[in-house]
Amino acid sequence: MAKVILLTGFSNYDRYYINPSEEIVEFLNGSYIYDYKIHGLILPVSITNAPKILINHLNTLKPDIVLGLGLSPKAKNIIIELVSANIAHFPDYKDIDGETAWMKLIGNNRVEVLSTRLPIFKIMESCCREKGFKISVGLSIGTYLCNIVGYEILRYAHKRSLPGGFIHIPPSTDLALRLGLNNYMPLKEMLQAITCILATTIEEI
Repeated sequence: MAKVILLTGFSNYDRYYINPSEEIVEFLNGSYIYDYKIHGLILPVSITNAPKILINHLNTLKPDIVLGLGLSPKAKNIIIELVSANIAHFPDYKDIDGETAWMKLIGNNRVEVLSTRLPIFKIMESCCREKGFKISVGLSIGTYLCNIVGYEILRYAHKRSLPGGFIHIPPSTDLALRLGLNNYMPLKEMLQAITCILATTIEEI
């Protein structure tokens, strides 16, 4: 019986009407890496609904690996985020429901910081240095919706001692051209890099 990778992305929002995280998840959904089957999940950019949907899928699927993807409009390459703090704070930005967040604690009554459970050293060596994919390491997921999802992913992974983490990706070429952005990465290259990251993670288990 195949093991399960839960791969999450976000739907389009605001002027980013093409979300490459959604495209990557849709493309990889149902595919296999070794004996692991990828289950793709597209989450709404909603502070209320995204974590509920994610937690429901985590409890139902009980995946062996969880990887979250999110668009970072200013990123120039793929960023593996090292930690997540359980705080949501985006008073100046609204989600698709018109909601904002002001120092909202996630799933706890005290501040907690969880680290990635991806094999970052092996990934950077294999996928970045050896294969040449444009991957870097970021300190924190931040305090927007990506972090709410990322924290729930890491909480699940830590509780069960499984691989899990969150990655920010740059705009795709198509999105960058439509919006006049100077930073982008071809979708095909992002797909190959994410596949490499997942394959390397499986190899380290």
